[in-house]
Amino acid sequence: MKKILIVDDDSQVRNMLDRFFKAAGYTTVIAADGLEGLEKASQEKPDLVVADIEMPQLDGIGMCSTLKSNPATAHIPFLFLSGDGQIGKVEEALQQGGDGYVTKPFDLPRLMTKVRGLLG
Repeated sequence: MKKILIVDDDSQVRNMLDRFFKAAGYTTVIAADGLEGLEKASQEKPDLVVADIEMPQLDGIGMCSTLKSNPATAHIPFLFLSGDGQIGKVEEALQQGGDGYVTKPFDLPRLMTKVRGLLG
């Protein structure tokens, strides 16, 4: 069973994604910010990280960059979620190693298509 790490500072988004991915047959791990996300990624070795960009402590771009620079976690696909759909922010996220970008509010079926594509 594939494991998805959900990282978002909004508890409603975390809980909704947790229920959605579990209902689709995935195992989930959740974190409230980028620092906790890094810790959970190292401990849990997820198959995919789905993370917000704007978070306290460490944002999603910093988290992605850190994971991608570590040989133990560099292979994990990273999908950004953000309410900021500005082209500059999207490009920055992808340049830091992101594998995809979905803007909030998002359509759950479209999000699942992206997730399945990244998980192979």
